[in-house]
Amino acid sequence: MSLEIVSSAVHCPPASGFTWISGSTVEMGIDESGDPKTFIEARDVKPVWSMEKRYLTPIAPDELENVSIYDPLTSAEHGGLFKNFASLEATEEKILGFANRYGSLGAHGETVIPTEIVKSIDAIEFEYSGDGEPTLNIERKHSFPGQELSAWRSEIMNMNCLIALWESLRSAQTKTLRRAIHIDREGAILYDCNKLDLGSKDDVSYRPIKVIPDETDLLRFGHLSDTDFQAAGWIVLRKKLSENVNWRGPNIAWSGSNLRLAFRTYGLISALWLQFFQAVQGDLRYEQCLNCSSFFQVGPSAGRKGKTYCSNACRTAAYRARKEQKT
Repeated sequence: MSLEIVSSAVHCPPASGFTWISGSTVEMGIDESGDPKTFIEARDVKPVWSMEKRYLTPIAPDELENVSIYDPLTSAEHGGLFKNFASLEATEEKILGFANRYGSLGAHGETVIPTEIVKSIDAIEFEYSGDGEPTLNIERKHSFPGQELSAWRSEIMNMNCLIALWESLRSAQTKTLRRAIHIDREGAILYDCNKLDLGSKDDVSYRPIKVIPDETDLLRFGHLSDTDFQAAGWIVLRKKLSENVNWRGPNIAWSGSNLRLAFRTYGLISALWLQFFQAVQGDLRYEQCLNCSSFFQVGPSAGRKGKTYCSNACRTAAYRARKEQKT
């Protein structure tokens, strides 16, 4: 039985692009277990505004209904997109530039009300349809689909942390792995990516990752060899990568009448995690373009062995720059 990717379509950014706004969402309270209440459960609870946060929103929301799509998993142009995403400086400016080129994450979306509108509303009101579904009673022009800045930063840091581990494992950096990985007496693995070389993100503090491996009998507390640390690193990478792929949306579905297993991705972040998964599975190699600094896949499978530029456009731009320097 074969496994294929039948859909990895991602929405392009709207023509007018995105912008950052300060705003709030509606909070309906939590239930006894600490989980958010459903709208139906919260009908008798007075809703409140969330804390003001920063959100990425489309400048013209109506344009989202007519955007085109692209496929980052089959296009050579986007072969290293997951690495470009993970290497982003998590600033509003850099994230906005990425979103205006490749689109929004396609996850973590919320209905956001700008702060100036929130201040003008005396009370939050909902209208309920016959099936109990609520609609915020506010003019459409005053609400925006938004993605929280912290969600972007979390995804960037999470992916960057696991890519750093992957690259350390591939290059057999045993001293680095020994610094970053600890195995306790019960066989649990603690991975602290702050101990790895994370480039421009060295000033960012990452939360250590704890993994309980299935292979605990292979990892015992005591004198551990380099091979043990390599094994522990691969356990962390495979487990956390699988969790991220599964949680962010790719689903296995039956494809056609011949019952082929197939992945379907939903949104950009879903495709990026699946692209990372493919890179690990295929042991793919990447270089950074000498002109634009974007990552691109190299090697026989990519038809780009020994290449130093991500595209003909970058090669031409670099050539022209060299000519100008000589004149």
